[in-house]
Amino acid sequence: MISRLKIIIADDNKIITTVLAEEIKKHEEFLLLDITSRTEDEIELINTLKPDTVITDIKRKEGYLKGLEIIRMYREQEKPKFVVISGAPYTDIMESLRELKVKYFIPKPFQYEKVIEVLREVREEIYPQSVLDRNDMIQEFKRATFFERLVKIIKRK
Repeated sequence: MISRLKIIIADDNKIITTVLAEEIKKHEEFLLLDITSRTEDEIELINTLKPDTVITDIKRKEGYLKGLEIIRMYREQEKPKFVVISGAPYTDIMESLRELKVKYFIPKPFQYEKVIEVLREVREEIYPQSVLDRNDMIQEFKRATFFERLVKIIKRK
């Protein structure tokens, strides 16, 4: 069984969250748990749904750097991993992200494919066995395909 990366999106840009949610739902290795635009809701969702990762913005209408406050709250925990997508000035937040040990930062504007690529990295970090499982499935498929072709060749003779 595939280990799905459980995700929450927290951003106050409705267009970004809508399109990002659609992109995430296209991939079976991801499970989108919820979307929020409010800091209080983000905290509640993290505490109740226990996501593997949170895609979050730093700069919000509620206040500049609200996203960093949330990351600080969870920095001692193994999960969730935070993927920061932000239009905040790069130099202003990079030192803070380093201090908080945030490995994944994607500046706005961004390509949605980049987010999917980063989510796959996070998934491999959290569920390293899933990569091995996928490779085993590929090998099994290749063996099955090989034997099917071999049987067809033998039947022709």
